[in-house]
Amino acid sequence: MDKKEKTKLLLKGALSEYEKEKYPARAYHLFKSIVGLKFKLVRLEKNITVESVVQDNSFCFNDYSLYKFEKGDLSVTRLFALSKYYNFNVNDLFSKLNKLER
Repeated sequence: MDKKEKTKLLLKGALSEYEKEKYPARAYHLFKSIVGLKFKLVRLEKNITVESVVQDNSFCFNDYSLYKFEKGDLSVTRLFALSKYYNFNVNDLFSKLNKLER
């Protein structure tokens, strides 16, 4: 199993748990994980290495902080920087997550 498949399975599992979750604190934790996994999947699909992301965005990333972000440790600065770097529309992601029933 390669990293893309593993990330897709993790994302699918987190989305199904997010739909079922009733407690806001747990749902928030799942939300952060989903956003991080989605950005990891975008990076893997575009075949961009962590080193190149860090080199191009050195003002707000190092290797460790990018891995933490992909694990769900979100910050607005990093979210904005990665959405611009990957040319990814986060509004679509957030609207899809808001439509999910919990």
